[in-house]
Amino acid sequence: MFLGNLSTSTERQARQGGKKSQKKSTKAGGEKDSDEEEHVTSEPSVPLRGANELPILYSGKDGQEIPRSALMGFLQLCVDMMLDQSHIKSIVLKSTRQPAGLHVSAIEFQRDVLEFNCQIERNYGCKYLSMLGQNFADDNELIEAAKKFMFTCMRCYLKCLKLRSKLYKSGVLEGPAANQSMSRKCILEFFEGCNALSKSDIIFIVRSYFRYFPP
Repeated sequence: MFLGNLSTSTERQARQGGKKSQKKSTKAGGEKDSDEEEHVTSEPSVPLRGANELPILYSGKDGQEIPRSALMGFLQLCVDMMLDQSHIKSIVLKSTRQPAGLHVSAIEFQRDVLEFNCQIERNYGCKYLSMLGQNFADDNELIEAAKKFMFTCMRCYLKCLKLRSKLYKSGVLEGPAANQSMSRKCILEFFEGCNALSKSDIIFIVRSYFRYFPP
């Protein structure tokens, strides 16, 4: 659920090492997250810019490289924006207006930030980010920023699922019937959610979200 191919040479280690801290953060911060979801502000602290609002600075033409500062800027900015409840709500609402699943909307949000806010052409930027582990193997600060970005993507997705579940329950969004069969999109969303949770939390997502996935 993060830009398709973003990876680092220590991604597996990061996932294994992050499970305990992620689980602790999820449980410890659950009450706070619930409160935040009930009070979504109308305007995000950092707005998502529109297409063509800013010129593309890095497109890969003529062997152009993306400077380290631009990569770090994106990773840090996107982390902040993904945890903004206003953006989380916009991701959820956008997913209801298109055939792709919620996980796809979350990725598209990251790609929009990359291109519209950070002025990096999205396809070139994603390809460049996928090479961080090879091109910046000794840059611990950048690698750690990439790890934080990946875990924040998972956290953002779970927040999106929680908020959408609340919107279904409250009637703000029309959800599927209780006896409706799960579609392919629904199944993919479910497994993406399971992937973002530790094994001990899978029962939680089944009980909380199973009947609230859209058709």
